[in-house]
Amino acid sequence: MSSARRWTPSCRNWNTSLPATRSDCRNADAPPREEVIETALAAGETAEEPENPVPNPTIRRTIRVPLKPMSLEEALLQAELEGAPVYMFHDADANRACVLVQVEKGVYDLIEGLG
Repeated sequence: MSSARRWTPSCRNWNTSLPATRSDCRNADAPPREEVIETALAAGETAEEPENPVPNPTIRRTIRVPLKPMSLEEALLQAELEGAPVYMFHDADANRACVLVQVEKGVYDLIEGLG
């Protein structure tokens, strides 16, 4: 005669007796779950955290850049020559403002303005 074994997630082990209930695994000395929850909620109501309001975003500085009309290839070369991590230019082919952002040496992200 084989004994039936079943995994019970509440116990996190194998029980050979069926049916297994949550009370089979509960520590006899532990307080009931509802009491633990009520205690935690009561503690949370009394403990006040100091409020640190998040400051509004501010502009640290403004840099004005003359947008020279150029092709994307020319802007890449110019950005490499200047060694700037960010390079803004006017794309003459697409007729819009664009920004090159250096990701790593020789690799850039292109941000194209719309509108």
